[in-house]
Amino acid sequence: MIRISLLFLGTLSLLAQDTKRVPPFDPPGTLGNQHGYFHIDTFGGLSVRFRAVVDPPLVNPQDLKLGWGVFKLQTKGQNVWHRFVTDKVNQQYFGYDLTVDPGAFPGQYRVTFSPLSIGPDQLQPSDLSPVPLPKYPEPQTIMPGDTVAVDLLVSPDGKRKIVDYIEFLFGVPADPPPATSTGASKDYTLDDGPLNFDFVGFVFINGQKFQGRTRFFKKSGATLWFSFPGQGRYILSLAPHDGFSKIGVVRDHVVSFQANGQQYEIRMGSPVVGSGGAWNLYGLYDPLYKPGADEQTPMPDGMPTGTVTVLGGTDRLENLLPK
Repeated sequence: MIRISLLFLGTLSLLAQDTKRVPPFDPPGTLGNQHGYFHIDTFGGLSVRFRAVVDPPLVNPQDLKLGWGVFKLQTKGQNVWHRFVTDKVNQQYFGYDLTVDPGAFPGQYRVTFSPLSIGPDQLQPSDLSPVPLPKYPEPQTIMPGDTVAVDLLVSPDGKRKIVDYIEFLFGVPADPPPATSTGASKDYTLDDGPLNFDFVGFVFINGQKFQGRTRFFKKSGATLWFSFPGQGRYILSLAPHDGFSKIGVVRDHVVSFQANGQQYEIRMGSPVVGSGGAWNLYGLYDPLYKPGADEQTPMPDGMPTGTVTVLGGTDRLENLLPK
């Protein structure tokens, strides 16, 4: 039996039957927005959104020590999404391929699940060993608006599981809207509730949407950081610290700040604190920052190292301070 934090691969199961449920947009226990994972791609007017949810929720989801990802190879005529989960503790990874093809009638699509076809060289770290899943759901026909729920992991007692929700939508979803809170900002306190950095890849620089790649690295900790092309790294916090200065504000789901003559805005997928509000944002600039080894690996779709990319993530403050 292979142990993965609180869960066991030995009891891993995928639903074989069609299961279509539509959970809330951001249900308690959502894991999928961590480790840079909230990916939307399109095919023939259809958008596909993957999201992992632990049920019942964990107090500290990061304790699972699992990495989540999905990508679609940029190959002409290929409509395959590669969904993978990495376990760096046990040096393993597993997942599945999702193929989407036109259905028999307009507005219908045929989805097929199959073994994950990517190798460890396309993951980070690259020395992980693949673990096959015992079974996969049968091919099925879906329409925009359907959500297929796949049980990825279950605990030995059956009381907790991780479910992959695959949501099929028509058209390309709109960008997250601007913030609506207009009140004065304040310093964050623990009484305001836990922080939720639901990064979905929407970054604006001087009012213009960034058109390059974005990557987000979720580590245990409540300190946010972003590195912009040619601009070093900004370490961001909702609480003041020595050496930090007030550079911006967090309003609802939007993190915005001004530094070095540039205006930055990161729109999250859900409010950063509770149901919304306004909080002061403090920052420390590290002009000498260089991406680490895991941040410099080639993109899964074959884009070379050095591709213009906005990097971001969360971590503990002591791990981020310039040495």
